[in-house]
Amino acid sequence: MDADDIIHIAFGVDAPYLPHLAATIASIAATAPDRALHFIVMHDGIAEADKSRVEYGAPDADFDWLLRSEEHTSGLQSQNRISYA
Repeated sequence: MDADDIIHIAFGVDAPYLPHLAATIASIAATAPDRALHFIVMHDGIAEADKSRVEYGAPDADFDWLLRSEEHTSGLQSQNRISYA
């Protein structure tokens, strides 16, 4: 498969959002069964067991779990309506 054929999808989440993330990823995988999917998830600390539960919904997809650091978000402004994840 050509690298251009991969669909890259990124998310920023925290633990309370995991059920929604899992549902979204499972839905994408179900509606695109013949596509190569790569999910990039920036988070603020997600347990390995929780990551496995999210990945269960897209068993053929690739996942990169990136732990958010101050380096990634120090320049972002927030109005405290959403988390930095």
